[in-house]
Amino acid sequence: MGYVNNKCHKEEPYHITINIRMKTSIIALVFFLFFGLNSAVANNFDPPVILKIIEKDFPLFKDMDSRILYIDFELLNLNVKELKIVKQNGELKFNDDVSKREVDTIYEVDYSEYSTGTYTLELHTYLGKVLNSTFIIK
Repeated sequence: MGYVNNKCHKEEPYHITINIRMKTSIIALVFFLFFGLNSAVANNFDPPVILKIIEKDFPLFKDMDSRILYIDFELLNLNVKELKIVKQNGELKFNDDVSKREVDTIYEVDYSEYSTGTYTLELHTYLGKVLNSTFIIK
């Protein structure tokens, strides 16, 4: 009988040590996974920020909080029929027929899904003229 009691007493501290080590390891693993993934998400999914706007033919207004550009059609001297956003490499990113919009429209362009690069916003008029302004996203 004494042997069984001694054996139990010897194994009990061993089990407690394993449980404490396992709990510590699990807590450390959860801690590092949480903060590691959190920093990876923050680095890889930061929304784009407009670094610079180059207003050539019309003004662009930006709202940094909502990642939206505004175009005030009332400030233009011509009626616009089409709006295009073209990346510097020639890729058409967005196209919209704006011919049915009111002359005093404030048009919103959501650039939150755009990648880093230089974009030209083109306004095509009924007279065949193309108005440009450029924005750079970092």
